[in-house]
Amino acid sequence: MSSSSAAAAASAAAARDAELTMRLRNLSMVLEEELEESGDDVPELPPDACETWTEASIRTFFRTNGTVLPDSQDHAPAPASSQEEEVKNMDPLQPGGGITQNHATLNYADTPSTDPVWARVDTTEYQRVARLRGIPFRPNGLMPPGDDVMKACVKRANQTNGFPFQKLLVYPQSQQLDVAQVSWATGDKAAAAGLDLRYFFEPTTKRVFGAIRFSEQACIGAESGLGAHGGAVQTALDEMMGEVGKIAWQPLCLTSEFTCRMKKPGTLNETMHIEAWIKPDTAKPESVMVTTCAEVKNAKGEVVATAEAKQVDLAKLSRMTGGRSGSKT
Repeated sequence: MSSSSAAAAASAAAARDAELTMRLRNLSMVLEEELEESGDDVPELPPDACETWTEASIRTFFRTNGTVLPDSQDHAPAPASSQEEEVKNMDPLQPGGGITQNHATLNYADTPSTDPVWARVDTTEYQRVARLRGIPFRPNGLMPPGDDVMKACVKRANQTNGFPFQKLLVYPQSQQLDVAQVSWATGDKAAAAGLDLRYFFEPTTKRVFGAIRFSEQACIGAESGLGAHGGAVQTALDEMMGEVGKIAWQPLCLTSEFTCRMKKPGTLNETMHIEAWIKPDTAKPESVMVTTCAEVKNAKGEVVATAEAKQVDLAKLSRMTGGRSGSKT
């Protein structure tokens, strides 16, 4: 290898190390905030942890409140006798073993259909707060700087008085409508799990459009080379249809039925276009249900997947039945 090639390789390795260190620092900040929000003590991470530990080590450190350090984790193969002992002691009724669960930090005692705050929220208020709050910064985001699909979304929004937003919920403590901080389908937690979905509302057409990008965390199997898991693609489509229902029809609507057609593999590490809309003539004032549609297209403009769903207005359904109705999804 020539000196120039060696220097280039060293520079690339240093850049990768710097990027990994930054991602681990962002991850540690997120994990610290989670512990603070749940009222747990936050252990102090060693100064060199983000430079020398793995992601698994950092997650384990915070999950165990700082009691498990890398030296006591599986960085080196355990002696055969230790592995045999673990297998021997594993509960045969629970393959894979188990860990002590953290206490729940959220209270699901009341369904949102009976919440007086939700009763005061209409699409105008949902749109107002959504425009105000936008999309918070995502430390674990997957979109590269200057992403072409994101640029196209911003341009379209600017031309139609549209705006970026993220799922809104009413928080029990504050009784305020605000951005959902922890969600399976959107936000920083979802991005860390391999699904970075960012969407915009277009008031003129009442459509929700945006960009989606999957990492290896959302793949069928890291060794398979088969792309994003179909469930990850369907999750994004369901999220989009749910949000177009909430921001353009009724803020408290939930998915009742969902169908999807996968037409092409969902490519990893490629930003794709995603869009959702309400099916014409289904969003009538007296309706308790509306039909929504969505699709994902790749960089070539090819349709990757399409979906259709029925969204139920949970608040109206509850009033019609005189009590609690539906389930949380």
